[in-house]
Amino acid sequence: MKIILLLGVFLFLNEIVFGQDLQGEWKGYFTELSTAGETAISFTFIKKNDSVFTATSKTFLKPFTYRDTAVSILSGGFLKKNILYLEESKNLKPFSGAGVVTCLQLMKLRYYKTKKELVLHGTWFTETENCGSGRIHLTKKLK
Repeated sequence: MKIILLLGVFLFLNEIVFGQDLQGEWKGYFTELSTAGETAISFTFIKKNDSVFTATSKTFLKPFTYRDTAVSILSGGFLKKNILYLEESKNLKPFSGAGVVTCLQLMKLRYYKTKKELVLHGTWFTETENCGSGRIHLTKKLK
């Protein structure tokens, strides 16, 4: 009985301290408050240390006649338990379409786990005029 109790305590503490497994590819979407549509995104996270991560993001636009992709570098970390702050710091490949603006986003995301996946859900905004704000939702399947 003591072994089961100790194992339970270890697993609980392990989840609190090391539970934020961001590494790998996450897929999802973001929405802008000014429009009703969803824009597909994917993030690939790389762990720098226990609380700091870097990532690349790919944003996929699907206008009527072509598909356009922007790629950005992000960095951030957990400043509170299960609250991830991310900032896009550089555009590696901006959107190529005429009239399409690529904006650097700031994100505040809540991290949680369901039975089948890990979830990052929250809000994004920019400090640039005319770039908007909205919601973001990413998932990563559990193995």
